[in-house]
Amino acid sequence: MIVPVTRFKRPNGEQIDDSTTIADDCDSHYRDVRNAGCRLTAEVLQTGHVSCCIEHPDFGDFAISVTANGPEVQRGIEKMLREFTPDNFAAWREQLEL
Repeated sequence: MIVPVTRFKRPNGEQIDDSTTIADDCDSHYRDVRNAGCRLTAEVLQTGHVSCCIEHPDFGDFAISVTANGPEVQRGIEKMLREFTPDNFAAWREQLEL
């Protein structure tokens, strides 16, 4: 399946709409991420690695995956999606609001 990703472009962090292909079994997890008000982001670091996040616009980065550029990027995104649950996101938000 193809999902949107907001890519931050160097040097000024300009946001660009992009997309990536991930495993179809991540569909329900991706919907949970979107229902929580989050988005997927990606940024190529100066090392050449790629930092991908599940980000909430008001609360920041919920999950981060740093991988080598290439197919590992999609595997990192898929791992974050599979580990995301509405319950662990709600618990994280509660901790931020204390």
